[in-house]
Amino acid sequence: MLYKVLSDMARCLPFRWYGGKYSHLKWLLPQLPEAHRYVEPFGGSGAVLLNRDPSPVEVYNDRDSDVTNFFKVLRDNRDELLEKIALTPFSREEFEHAIERQGDDLSDIEQARLFFVRAGQVRSGLAQDATPGRWAYCKSASRRDMASAVSRWHSRLDHLKEAADRIGGYSEVEAVIEELKQEGKEAIADELQGMNNQEAVKALQEAKLEDMADRFRRVQIENRDAIDVIQTYGDSEDALIYCDPPYPHDSRSQGTTTTYRYEMSDEEHKDLANVLHEVEAKVAISSYQCDLTEELYGDWNRIDIKKTSHTSKETREESLWTNYPIPNPEAEKVQATIRL
Repeated sequence: MLYKVLSDMARCLPFRWYGGKYSHLKWLLPQLPEAHRYVEPFGGSGAVLLNRDPSPVEVYNDRDSDVTNFFKVLRDNRDELLEKIALTPFSREEFEHAIERQGDDLSDIEQARLFFVRAGQVRSGLAQDATPGRWAYCKSASRRDMASAVSRWHSRLDHLKEAADRIGGYSEVEAVIEELKQEGKEAIADELQGMNNQEAVKALQEAKLEDMADRFRRVQIENRDAIDVIQTYGDSEDALIYCDPPYPHDSRSQGTTTTYRYEMSDEEHKDLANVLHEVEAKVAISSYQCDLTEELYGDWNRIDIKKTSHTSKETREESLWTNYPIPNPEAEKVQATIRL
């Protein structure tokens, strides 16, 4: 019973990703309704798809072949990939090797491993932008009786294996216990509280939502231009398309406008909006508010929430536009603007 309840609380995150929506899941997921067909044209880390209840038909797309290859290998060669990552040290030399070998003729498994090294050992950035000088070492901070940078590396492997380290978005066992009590699950809370801290953390780590590899076995993985994917799969009213494209440059902090391998110009954003307005599917798109997004999606419903950036630490208002009625406009900390 404990395992089942904790499994229901788990959140999956395969790797950290600039602009990823892992920290937004609590407010974002309730705004994405059930659908027969679920499509992510800008898949990134897959944090939203992995943590949604499965739809009968699911499509993950990303134009970056390193990302799509990683998920294909995770789906098809899970054990071999995880074994190789588990044996990979947190090492400056390993990090530099992963950077130097980009573009080489490698096996899919080795390409996936090196991508994970770049994503997991880079300081404040993306795997694609990793340079040797951005290895994420630390000098003083420690966690779990080791350098905190090493601890984070091992935690990322835990995430990959079983959505570990921050189960359900909670960083403390006490927070999970309190949540269980609020839900009236006193017996489960007491069982968890009766463990010592090490046992409780282990119980949380073992209580996975679903193994990520098993989750991705039901997903169609594409590596195409987002607009092509939208036009292919957006022809049904029973489809839901969630878009999380690179945000318009004018809306982003200085110095972050070359972050992605495939950025988008204002004209490309306009092309995307035109296609999204034409499809029969339900559509939700994330971005910051700016003149361009107001021009492109000002006729849609909008949900706003204040979030703190992990990199700049500044507070920004994250927005979600939808072409369908907002499912949970009264959600905590969410401000809804109804236009449809």
